[in-house]
Amino acid sequence: MTSEILHEIRITDVALGGDGVGRLADGRAVFVPFTLPGETVTVRLVTEQARFCRAEVTAVTAPAAARVIPPCPLFGRCGGCQYQHAAYPLQVELKQKQLRETLRRIGGFAELPEPEVVAASPQPFAYRNKLRLEPPAAGAPVAGYGFFARDNTTLLPVPACPLAMPSLNALLPEMLRDPAAARNLTAPYPFPLTLRQPAVGPAYGYFDPAEVSGRVVEERLDGRPVRVPAAGFWQVNPAVAARLLETVGAWYAAAPTPTLVDAYAGAGAFMLTLGASAARRILIEADPAAVAAARDNLAYRGLSAGAECLAASAETALPRRLKAASAADRAAMTVVLDPPRGGCAPELLAALSAYPPGRIFYVSCHPATLSRDLRKLCTHGGGPWQLARYALFDMFPQTAHFETAVELVPG
Repeated sequence: MTSEILHEIRITDVALGGDGVGRLADGRAVFVPFTLPGETVTVRLVTEQARFCRAEVTAVTAPAAARVIPPCPLFGRCGGCQYQHAAYPLQVELKQKQLRETLRRIGGFAELPEPEVVAASPQPFAYRNKLRLEPPAAGAPVAGYGFFARDNTTLLPVPACPLAMPSLNALLPEMLRDPAAARNLTAPYPFPLTLRQPAVGPAYGYFDPAEVSGRVVEERLDGRPVRVPAAGFWQVNPAVAARLLETVGAWYAAAPTPTLVDAYAGAGAFMLTLGASAARRILIEADPAAVAAARDNLAYRGLSAGAECLAASAETALPRRLKAASAADRAAMTVVLDPPRGGCAPELLAALSAYPPGRIFYVSCHPATLSRDLRKLCTHGGGPWQLARYALFDMFPQTAHFETAVELVPG
């Protein structure tokens, strides 16, 4: 229950997730959303624990120099953004510090080099090529499609999102004009609304993925076309995604191996970037539509020879391949991992330790699960691997999220 007692505190840090951190007079840590390091704020406690509290800010009595006016009228209520009140250079600085702290605290790394690359987004706003809006409840107007509030329960109707490319915001009112009549939907509407802007062609939207089943769109990679399922995965920030692929590609090119395995491959972005110098290419992806697109992409670039595209989960296919390979074949293998936010399954991590390939590139959108997995893989956690280098890519400005890439080598 929210307390009526007010406390004045100084914010000394911003934790992973975006909350400012200060201390009460009794020494307990207090987490306060929408505050910045160096600020003095007045807060009201929302929840209290023995060692920490959560609070809401009632006044910023001494604002930081990097505090800015958020451009979105929903900021503070919408659960999508955490940093619109912070100048963009500070956002990148905070994320870099959070990554290092998470790798130390959860990953167990006592010593860490500086990240080799810290890639900011060229566009802090209007960068997203995809939006996903949740459906309103029964009886609500169809225009009520929106994003969840910070309580993860209340739905906020969203007329436009400043993170989205302008073409998506232009398409949004058209899609919401009467989707029920156009698609025979009934309230409560059963599907979210997804809007996408491919690199080539107009923006499009769909409610049920079946509406675009079998359709592919054209994205761009190294200036060349890439076929992607219309409802399939592609990174939402093309400019930062290009930096990510360029960086991992340079790491691979520094010591290429005869065999390249791209796990959680999607339509094959990493395979297309890294795979030209590999004699053998193994692509693993659970989505059959993405596998079909990957085959087309490999063929278009002349990389089909020596390539296998497996429609299977990485958790089952990769351990099986590692176990079946000889030690010499594994030593000549680079594995690229790009799992979802939950990270890698225990059985996959166990296989990478029991039957280690020559090198691993692990790309993650969640530093906590990345750190958890690295602790299991690396020598200080009993595994055979060492962290050689890492890089941060701010794929999601204004939010608490970012991408990380690491290179692991035998310990």
